[in-house]
Amino acid sequence: MKEYLPIIKARSGLFRGIEESELEKLFGCLEARKQTYRKEEYILREGEQTKVLGLVLSGSVLIVQEDVWGGRNVLSVLGTGQCFAEVFACVPGSVLNVNVEAKEDTTILFLNVGRILSICPDGCSFHAQLIQNLLIDMAQKNRKLSEKITHMAKRSTREKLLSYYVRARFLRPKIRPYKTENYYALLMKGGMNHDSVLEKDR
Repeated sequence: MKEYLPIIKARSGLFRGIEESELEKLFGCLEARKQTYRKEEYILREGEQTKVLGLVLSGSVLIVQEDVWGGRNVLSVLGTGQCFAEVFACVPGSVLNVNVEAKEDTTILFLNVGRILSICPDGCSFHAQLIQNLLIDMAQKNRKLSEKITHMAKRSTREKLLSYYVRARFLRPKIRPYKTENYYALLMKGGMNHDSVLEKDR
């Protein structure tokens, strides 16, 4: 496990603010276990329940949803330092609606979420920080999902593309469109040839 500590500290937001020297103690507290999977091997299956979240130590994983006809929809590709299944692990009795597969030979670190959410009997100083990091990670994923739903809710392909473009172009810190709704309407009508009308926040 020691060889992965620098990677975990550098790439995983889950351990933000926690010293590398504390990680080994933390892993013992969270009943961490490491497991390696071959390419295309299932890590977690749809219909299962899980009490652990997975952290990619090496390789990459696919989050895949399959329909009744065998069609596959890859929802996400996760690389080193990224987590999966934390939402399902946090909700007791929650059943996975996706498969998690190894895209290549992959090593996963599993952490017991119940141990993260409960008060540590050893009074670990890093426990509160870990809970905060987990909450931030889940909130960021929820925000991205909300944005995706916003785009996909548009009726036509053109509206979907324009919705994505306007958000990507303008929703940055301290910059916003002059009037986003009006701007979007003008784009839909083909009444604007450029996007130079911006108003900086004062």
